[in-house]
Amino acid sequence: MKKLKSSFEQETTTRLRYIIAEVDGSSEPQIIRETVDNMLVADTRAFREFYKSVTPDVNFESVFVCESCNERTVLPFSIGLNFFWPDARI
Repeated sequence: MKKLKSSFEQETTTRLRYIIAEVDGSSEPQIIRETVDNMLVADTRAFREFYKSVTPDVNFESVFVCESCNERTVLPFSIGLNFFWPDARI
């Protein structure tokens, strides 16, 4: 009986296949694919958490300091169409 994978599982395994460059000294795609397909859920979760911790990211937050009371607040910084085309009136 073949186990059906959810779309999340398929996306995760596909992503891992592209991220992992070598397994036990072998860069053969078949070895990488078999390793990823046989990884335990806990191992894939740990790998994804490690990968996320070492991958650079863009911080979309800005610090606003009130001039009158000196209170600091972290505000989200959103980039939409108006950021690139301020005259678009969207």
